[in-house]
Amino acid sequence: MTALEIHPIGTFHSLEKYPYDAPHQPERTGEVNCGRIALLPGYNFEQALDDLASFSHLWIVFQFHKNEGWRPKVLPPRGTRKVGLFATRSPYRPNPIGLTCVRLDHIENLTLFVSSHDLLDGTPILDIKPYLAYTDAIPDATRGWLDELPPPYTLIFTDAFEAAYARMLACGGPFALRGFLREHLAHNPTLDVRKRVAQKPEGSYTLAYRTWRVYFYLDETQHRIEIFSLASGYTPEELRSPEDPYADKSIHRRFTTS
Repeated sequence: MTALEIHPIGTFHSLEKYPYDAPHQPERTGEVNCGRIALLPGYNFEQALDDLASFSHLWIVFQFHKNEGWRPKVLPPRGTRKVGLFATRSPYRPNPIGLTCVRLDHIENLTLFVSSHDLLDGTPILDIKPYLAYTDAIPDATRGWLDELPPPYTLIFTDAFEAAYARMLACGGPFALRGFLREHLAHNPTLDVRKRVAQKPEGSYTLAYRTWRVYFYLDETQHRIEIFSLASGYTPEELRSPEDPYADKSIHRRFTTS
C-alpha cells in the first residue's frame, strides 16, 4: 500500500476538549456551539479564501487526532446491534480522516468562525470546501439500518433541572451538557454499554457526564424521559481534597454552595 503524505492547513479551536463534549449530529441537538479554524500563515491561504464568505455552510476534512485503532464491527450510539464500520460515522477508522459540515459565520483574515460543529479543540484541518445543496443534499437517500430504530424518546427538562443547569453555567460548568443529554437519552437511554448510566433504588436513573450527575425518570408508556435533577459527582470529602485531576473542583465548590 502506497503511503500518502498529508499536511494540515490549520487547526480547529473550541471549548470542546473531550470526545463526549462534541455532539454527534450538531444540527439536531437544538444547541448552537461555536469554534474557529485558524489557517497557517505563509501559504497564500488569504487568496484561497476569496469568495468563500458568501457560502453559508462548509465541508471540513480533518484528522481524528485523538483516536487510534479501529474495529470492523461497531455498536453505533443510537443502534441496538453491531453493524459494519463503513455503515457508520464512527470516528475510529482505518485512516483517521473525518468529514463534517459546519455553518460558516464569518471570516477574519486567516480565521474562519463557524458554528454547529462536532470537532474537538486542537483538531488538525486538512481541507475546506463549500457545501452545495443542489448536489450535496439527496432528499430520497435511504437510511439503511437507521430505519430499524424506534422513534426517539421525548425529553422533558423540569424547572428544577433548568434552575440547577443555569446555576451550573453561571459557575463555569460545561455548556455542552444539554446537547449531550439530547443525544444520549433520545435513544437507548439505559444502555450501559455505551453510557455511564445506572438505575437508582427508587426507580430513577443517573447519567454521568464527566464529573456531573444528571437524574431522570423513564416513562415507557408515554415514551418520554423526565430530567429532574443535576448534581456534582464529587462527594464533600473529595471537594475538600486538594487533588484536582480534571481542574474543575472550583466550579463544583461554587455550584454546591450557591
